[in-house]
Amino acid sequence: MGTNYYWRRQSIVASENARMGTAEVGLGIIPGTRGNQWLTRLMGTGVAMEILLTGEAINGQEAYRIRLVNKVVPEGQAVVAAEEIANKMIKSAALVSRW
Repeated sequence: MGTNYYWRRQSIVASENARMGTAEVGLGIIPGTRGNQWLTRLMGTGVAMEILLTGEAINGQEAYRIRLVNKVVPEGQAVVAAEEIANKMIKSAALVSRW
């Protein structure tokens, strides 16, 4: 999955073998949809620019280390883990979650 989708997130769960990066560089275009600005704020300019300008994909563990994801789980468990987090959020703030 491309990193441009992550700026809209509340919580991201990735499997250990997930591959994330920016494909735009390989096509000769600049990553857009606010992803590049969001990444620099999240993890710092140096790390974000390396991801944005090299186009190299990173795995789930590296994504966790640089704060791109909140949790890393074994392969095949990402949806279950994400649902558990979502249910906790709903129970913790039922009224706010409706808005």
